[in-house]
Amino acid sequence: AVTGGWDDTVRVWDLASGRQVGAPLTGHTGTVSAVACTVLDGTPVAVICSNDGTVRVWDLRSGKLVQSLIAPSCRVAAFTGDGGLVLTLGSDVAVLRRTQGRTVSR
Repeated sequence: AVTGGWDDTVRVWDLASGRQVGAPLTGHTGTVSAVACTVLDGTPVAVICSNDGTVRVWDLRSGKLVQSLIAPSCRVAAFTGDGGLVLTLGSDVAVLRRTQGRTVSR
């Protein structure tokens, strides 16, 4: 499980033991408002919306930041059945799709 909170961190949990896995993922400077997880190219990732106006993609195996996007007012993150990333940006909705290893907006 992946959680975020008021302390601007993201935490990964082992559900069987109930213990945190590794150190918290840090870098956000605002409260975490949404978490979505998927597997991209065989790598488990978490996409995190923060009140700091960013969306960050974290590699859950290594704990490293993969990508950071500017996304003001992001409150919801989810994935479509075909791997698209859905973000709410204020009253707008954006669907991002990967093409040849790059993320593009649709």
